[in-house]
Amino acid sequence: MADYTELQWRKKYRPTINPSNGYDSYSPGEEEIVLKNPIQNIWSEIWDWEEEAPLLASGFFTEEQGAISWYICEVPWEGEAQLLAEKAED
Repeated sequence: MADYTELQWRKKYRPTINPSNGYDSYSPGEEEIVLKNPIQNIWSEIWDWEEEAPLLASGFFTEEQGAISWYICEVPWEGEAQLLAEKAED
């Protein structure tokens, strides 16, 4: 179960805009840019196979671990527990 809805997550963590595409996500091939940021500011969009829906997970996941894209947020996440946010499907 997710800790936040996407709207709650966006309000709390405030994802930044990717200057290369004008969106707030970073795509495969941009991992080097993402990893220049503190890990606590990075969120990964992953696929939840049980729910058959995308999820936002705190931290950096590789494509091999199921990452679809990444977000860099202004507000860092805290703690050791994995945080999840429901991602509204586009």
